[in-house]
Amino acid sequence: MSKLKVMYIVHSLGVGGAEKIVSEMAEELQNRDIEPVICCLDYLGVWGKKLQRQGIKIFNLERRKGIDFSVSKKIRSIINWENPDILNPHQYTPYFYTVLSVLPSVKPKIVFTEHGRFRNDKISLKRVIFNKIAVFFTAAITCVCEFSKASLVKYELFPAARIDIIYNGIKTEEFNINIDVNAKKRSLGLSPQDKIIGAVGRLCPEKNYEMLIKSLALVKKQVEHAKLLIVGDGQLKGSLTALSQKMSLNKDVSFLGERQDIKELMRIFDVFALSSDTEAASLVLLEAMASGLSVVATHAGGNHEIVEDGRTGILTQRADKQGFASAIIKLLNDDNLRRQMGLEGINRIKEKFTFRKMVDNYVTLYNKVLYL
Repeated sequence: MSKLKVMYIVHSLGVGGAEKIVSEMAEELQNRDIEPVICCLDYLGVWGKKLQRQGIKIFNLERRKGIDFSVSKKIRSIINWENPDILNPHQYTPYFYTVLSVLPSVKPKIVFTEHGRFRNDKISLKRVIFNKIAVFFTAAITCVCEFSKASLVKYELFPAARIDIIYNGIKTEEFNINIDVNAKKRSLGLSPQDKIIGAVGRLCPEKNYEMLIKSLALVKKQVEHAKLLIVGDGQLKGSLTALSQKMSLNKDVSFLGERQDIKELMRIFDVFALSSDTEAASLVLLEAMASGLSVVATHAGGNHEIVEDGRTGILTQRADKQGFASAIIKLLNDDNLRRQMGLEGINRIKEKFTFRKMVDNYVTLYNKVLYL
């Protein structure tokens, strides 16, 4: 019997949640005697180059701006050359080009995976018409959380009965590390008594770091040694830095940029903050909980599917700086509550959001659709 071959179609393998999932899945499939192949619509990215060095076949399609129908022709050529059993596009645009590449055939089998959705989604008549056709050429549809599923049903009009949930998963063992916390703090110019609020993610409007910084100003009124560390880079770095200075918080907010030591940084956080206006199934939220951190997060997207409010963290309404600050203050001032929520968070991740469980679910689905 020949080896199962799965071809992933993604925007890129740069830094991002969906990109990380596909990259780690590809590595794991090799260990399970399944051959992965990856098509990047736009560019390879850091993980793409890494996987290439490991011998995984990756094709860079160099998509042009706008709708580039040549992409589907390129995917079709790669399908003819590689002869995969399963096509697994991640996110809607890769799905669009994948469906066009196979029409009017029903082979290879398509498994469409949706990750995040825009906060202000709208129904597009053209997309709905396309989706009504595409669904007949799609063997399975998966979403990374119930929020994403509800969005597909509401805005893309996919039938709910056709959509399965496969939650994102992480390698929990990688976050069980010991470090010299005070030494790590000193390396960042922090003092042992500092109470650290940590945030990780792109500096973009969706993450609403402006609200987080304004919340810090309120926190500082009650927790003198509170500090905010923001890990990540992006288009808003300049404006957020200016906001910190304007609010006289420039000594209390540190923009660390992109880092390779996030697991270590999480060991010095006292509270993890996720201030987003929109999320799906945030990987960094899973990682924070696996690190034993109590969480303050907005009730946005799929956050409530991960964080059990009052048990593993505290959920607040979007853009509510007062509520967000109050939750942070409550945790910073209660060591026992932080510790208990952190332990509960570890247990929840191990129970529901492990990398092994995620991969098992995908492999089971791949084998199932082969015989549909």
